[in-house]
Amino acid sequence: MKTRTTLALLALTLGTLPAMAQQLDANGIGRTELVRHDFDTTREAIQVRVDFGPGVAFPRHSHPGVEIAHVEQGTIEYDLDGKRVLLRTGETVYIPAGVVHSARNVGSGNAAELATYTGPGAAGRPLHIKVTLDGQPPGADHGTDIDADGNGVVTATRLYQLVRQSGKVRARRFEVRFLDRGAEAYAFTFG
Repeated sequence: MKTRTTLALLALTLGTLPAMAQQLDANGIGRTELVRHDFDTTREAIQVRVDFGPGVAFPRHSHPGVEIAHVEQGTIEYDLDGKRVLLRTGETVYIPAGVVHSARNVGSGNAAELATYTGPGAAGRPLHIKVTLDGQPPGADHGTDIDADGNGVVTATRLYQLVRQSGKVRARRFEVRFLDRGAEAYAFTFG
């Protein structure tokens, strides 16, 4: 009974290895992006699995945001602006934004890290807006930067003409809905 349990566990473990192992490139590195997602209006979080063949190093580089590297397998030596840090499976290092760093697998087998870092989001991403006057599309009172149904797209930092009242000017309820995330600040001028 004990032998069967051990063999079953071994078969289960060996059965999962191909799914976890990454394809290594000609330099002995495998890089698989697991997630990339905006976490506020100006930055995104990125998580990648990086696999290293035996003795392989990832060259010196830096990121505009912080990085947290967690060793999932093997032993990796990090060089953080000349300071050497040796991490084994289950250990983690924090790398401040802008710090030049590299990583090298110092073991005889493959090594892997889970790297999570932040960076600037996609600059210039268009933001869709919807404008209403008194709860209705502006129709003939739309400005040059929206259509009669109140639809518009913000593509740059500038003033946008959203409403241009025709006929007699009167008190109106004006609403702008931002349909996409990313609006940081805005100013309204009337007159």
